[in-house]
Formats: sequence, C-alpha cells, structure tokens
Amino acid sequence: MKDLWSGRFAAPLDPRIRAFTSSLDWDRRIARHDVRGSLAHARMLGATGIIAAADAAVLVGGLERIDAELVHRIALGGIIPVVAPIARSADGHLYNVNADSVAWKIAAEVQAEKLVYLSNVPGILRDKNDPASLISSATLAECDELMKTNVIVGGMIPKIEAGMSALKAGVRKTHVISGLQQHSLLLEIFTPEGIGTEIRK
Repeated sequence: MKDLWSGRFAAPLDPRIRAFTSSLDWDRRIARHDVRGSLAHARMLGATGIIAAADAAVLVGGLERIDAELVHRIALGGIIPVVAPIARSADGHLYNVNADSVAWKIAAEVQAEKLVYLSNVPGILRDKNDPASLISSATLAECDELMKTNVIVGGMIPKIEAGMSALKAGVRKTHVISGLQQHSLLLEIFTPEGIGTEIRK
C-alpha cells in the first residue's frame, strides 16, 4: 500500500477496504463543518513533537467521547473498522490519544460482549521472563493487587487499566493475548482454557 489517504495502492484491495478509506476522506470533509464527523473526540493535553512533512505539531489529547452512531453505521455497512488513535477536538484540531483508551471507549459505547487486546506477550505473567507463569484469569480486585505488587508493570499497565475500565462500563469480559501466535484470537475465544489472560468482574 503506497498512500492510504490518496487512494493510490500498489496492489488491488478488497472493496470493503477501499470503501472504508473513502469513508475516512468523507469523515475529514464533513468534519470541517461538523465535529460530529469524527469517531473520537478529544481535548488538548500538550505538544509532543513535530511532523516534518506536514510541518505541524503532534498534539497529545485526552479522549472525551466516542461517536457510537458512526461506529454502528460503519458496522452496518459490513465494514470492520481499523481505528487510528487520532481524535478531533471541538475546534477541529487533531490529537494523538491513547489507543487502549480508544478501544475500551468504543467497546463500552457499542455494548460489546468482549474486548481483546493484542500484545507481544501471552497475557499477564507472574514472572515477566517466564511465559509459563501466565495468569489465565483474573478479577478486577486481583488486577488491582497485581499492579500494587508490581506483577503488572510497564506497557501492560495501560492495557489492564483500559480493560478494567471497559468492564466497569458494561463490557462483559476483556482479554489480553499474544498477537504473535497464530490463531490466538480463535484459541482465546473458542477454547475452554484460552491462551491468554481473561479479566472479569
């Protein structure tokens, strides 16, 4: 794929992907006039750097809300959306927001049954150097304790916190699984033992 936004592709794409990239352009056009055209909405937190090609500041935003109606419209069109963690503010500016937060907010807004996070590790490990120490299931209270005792550390913290927020907002279960293992999603969802960590209330 050469240029997603301009519609120039190095190889033929599934028509549904073309339709979705077209919807992104449509989203940008109507958002100039109506902020509701953006799926995610944010407020500014601060500047983090410069994009040389665009000569514009990359701003960090705090996620405020998700346009659930737009998500439903995309889904009803038979499209699986790939959502970038970019949100628009009320004044039309674009902000970089936390991808884990975007995911749990969307899951909560659409009343999802499950929210699954892909990681480079199998799930929550009691010993980060030992994949065999995988915790296959944990409650909200257990996750709190695992963070307090530094079992959950580093980049796993925002994923677990996001998963916990999703549960509190009505999502039934959240999961953290390895994105490096073939068929990991199917194995987690459709086998009794799963292959990652399931988080439940």
